[in-house]
Amino acid sequence: MAVTITAAVGYKSPNRPDDVRKVHDLLKRVPPAQGGPPPSFNPSSPYSPSVTDQHIYNFQVKQFGKGSNADAVVDPARETLKRLNALAGGGAGGGVGINPPPGPPVGALPPTKPDGSLPPVGEPSRAPSGHCYVGAILLSNVVNHAYIAGYQGEPRKVKAGVFKVPTYGLLLGHYREWEKGLLPDDMLAEFEVIRYGVRFDESKNVPGATNEDVFVVQGTCVGDFTLSRAPYLDGSWRIKGEYYIHVGPSNPRFKSDDASKLSGALGCVEICNRQWATFQVRVRALALGEKYLSGEIDDATADRIITEQNLFRLLVQPAARPPLNRIS
Repeated sequence: MAVTITAAVGYKSPNRPDDVRKVHDLLKRVPPAQGGPPPSFNPSSPYSPSVTDQHIYNFQVKQFGKGSNADAVVDPARETLKRLNALAGGGAGGGVGINPPPGPPVGALPPTKPDGSLPPVGEPSRAPSGHCYVGAILLSNVVNHAYIAGYQGEPRKVKAGVFKVPTYGLLLGHYREWEKGLLPDDMLAEFEVIRYGVRFDESKNVPGATNEDVFVVQGTCVGDFTLSRAPYLDGSWRIKGEYYIHVGPSNPRFKSDDASKLSGALGCVEICNRQWATFQVRVRALALGEKYLSGEIDDATADRIITEQNLFRLLVQPAARPPLNRIS
């Protein structure tokens, strides 16, 4: 018998506990190769954006691709629930993936121990070299707002126009296990970031065009990424393609009619409030510990090690694109 739910589960949904449990149970029954969570996933865990939304989204992308069906939501009457039921055997037992083959969790950070067991609670996962894995989660929660300028595409240059955009939270810390999130250690920190920018599209600059026609909101890609050090803007962390984590405005609430004095973004993640240097130091210290803090490893070497050993991961939660709010 097919599993049913009373209301939607996932991103900005009612997330009723019984419905969440049913969706988690269905996800658990789907093999990781078909978009299901890793074997370590606990279906009895409560709703969490970084767990529930992300696993739903991963399943949808695997099954449907990155289209309109990949919205991180399981709706009672839509295709995601039907596909979950089909792959999980309707939740009635005997379905595909109830006993997945042994192996490392798909998408999880590598375990510390040679036998594949997870490290104890409170101990971060480590690379074979002994260095620790670092994780960041770009959250969907709105923290405040920032004023930015619109950018032209290529060649990139600031265009006239000031826009008000939301700012979001970015968590940074050690990971014990990717699916279970950040460790609550003393290195855990949250930063305020811009994740949506505004791009000027000259192809829309025609007589009678509205601001909404001329300026297109751009947003950071969603998913799980391994970051590498890049030279962009005198140092940044590459997310994917031309998307980066980089320095942002020191005062995001500053508003000026002169667009050249404002920050702009095409969808990169900008660290606000003069916290860029702190962010850099925390990434290196989380990964390399006392060897970095004592000066045994310098900044450039630390960045090279983190990049070569894939020590820095980013999980980008899906967030609704904000309305285009032009101020001047």
